[in-house]
Amino acid sequence: MRTKFFFLTFVFFFSNFLRLDANKISSVGTNPTKSIFSKIAHSDIVNVTIKTDLNELINNRKRDTYQKGEIYYSDKRGQSNHFSIQLKPRGKYRRKICDFPPIKIKFSKDDLFTKGLSKSNKLKLVTHCMDNKALSKENILREYLAYKLYNEITDASFRVQLLLVKYEDITGGMASIERYAFLIEDIDDVSQRAELTKAKKDMNIPIDKVDDPSALRVSIFQYLIGNADWDYTTPRNIKYLNKGAKLLPVPYDFDFSGLVNAFYAIPNTDIGLKNVKDRGYIGKSYSRREVEKTLAIYNMKKDKLLSVVNNFRLLSKKSRKEIEQYVIDFYKNQDELLKAATTSFVSQKNN
Repeated sequence: MRTKFFFLTFVFFFSNFLRLDANKISSVGTNPTKSIFSKIAHSDIVNVTIKTDLNELINNRKRDTYQKGEIYYSDKRGQSNHFSIQLKPRGKYRRKICDFPPIKIKFSKDDLFTKGLSKSNKLKLVTHCMDNKALSKENILREYLAYKLYNEITDASFRVQLLLVKYEDITGGMASIERYAFLIEDIDDVSQRAELTKAKKDMNIPIDKVDDPSALRVSIFQYLIGNADWDYTTPRNIKYLNKGAKLLPVPYDFDFSGLVNAFYAIPNTDIGLKNVKDRGYIGKSYSRREVEKTLAIYNMKKDKLLSVVNNFRLLSKKSRKEIEQYVIDFYKNQDELLKAATTSFVSQKNN
């Protein structure tokens, strides 16, 4: 009887050990689904410290090689986190004209795996452009808001996380810099949420290969925020996911939009714009029924979009009122969009 008792006790504890071990393996897994972006992201501003050679980052920005750095932040549970990273300047136009370049951050895939995170290891950091603290904050917050508005339209969009970043120079040669910034999730995260695969990079996309409903949805959003710094076919400021035989576009980089109205933005004269805040349609021609069907989605979202703007209290009341009026003007003047989207094909040329 005693032997049977010990045997059953052994089986009980051994089975629980196996279950715990399996759970441990599952939490790390061979194909974890939680990304580093998801681990960092939460509803509040995340305080981040990035330590690197600031002189190298700022004054040697034309290079395309990574430099070493460290990133520290507190997650949504208040726990401190630290990763060794590599980072480099990114972008084209902003890298040329900004006092501080945008950054690409690369995490170690081994570190991510150890922490049970997916292999998606690169994030874009949209940084302050100018040393002018108030102006750089305004531009960052407005562009962040543009991403949040598109998140309300579709889940096939880039999520963003607002940060307050302290940049510390590891050489001691430069004073630390603290500014607002935001992270953009990787396209791998978007594809996983949409249950689609990432398309191969191609610099010549036939417009007929782009999924029509998705393309029209993007074209109307870009028109809403007054952004003409993009193109389907090159592609410019567009990433693609595979949707059957078609491609689903996911837009990014909204700093040239009228909604953001960045000091360095210039109007797209290729489609006849004279002012950054002017709106111009980019996309193929659709039937009136198709355009009205997509516009109905935007009309249904009107109150929500305006609510997102009005509740974004980090922007001043004056700025929120200005953006609110800009969005309302879109809803007032849909006849112009309807005419443009049903009569002609307009594609931006490369600058």
